[in-house]
Amino acid sequence: MMLMYRVASSALVLALAMTVVPHGATAQYAGDPTQPRAPRFLLAMAERSKPVPVDLARSAVLRRRLSLAFDGATLKQALAEISRQAGLSLVYADDVLPAGALVNLRAGRITVAAALTDVLLDAGVDIVFTPEGRATL
Repeated sequence: MMLMYRVASSALVLALAMTVVPHGATAQYAGDPTQPRAPRFLLAMAERSKPVPVDLARSAVLRRRLSLAFDGATLKQALAEISRQAGLSLVYADDVLPAGALVNLRAGRITVAAALTDVLLDAGVDIVFTPEGRATL
């Protein structure tokens, strides 16, 4: 009887704890932590609005084709080259990128979206676009 009471009490405490967790305390990405985390492509229509997913099929800049050859390039160098070839204004703070990350990628005719996904895989960043064409990590 006492064991059953403890199990029921534990379940009740767990249920209550889950209901009082503040909404802001939930994880930003609730995927499987053992799987690679790709960056999301988002659009912020106004300064204070919540960004929404970009429709990749309708984004000319993200569908643009590039030719890339990175052999041990730094992440910063790779992003600069992708930005240059895509004609994209990409803004980020150095501290948002993983320190010491190197990029190895050889691709002819890769889309901007695929290139950014490849080089930013597991970097823990998303790409937020503005209507003016600026992209921020």
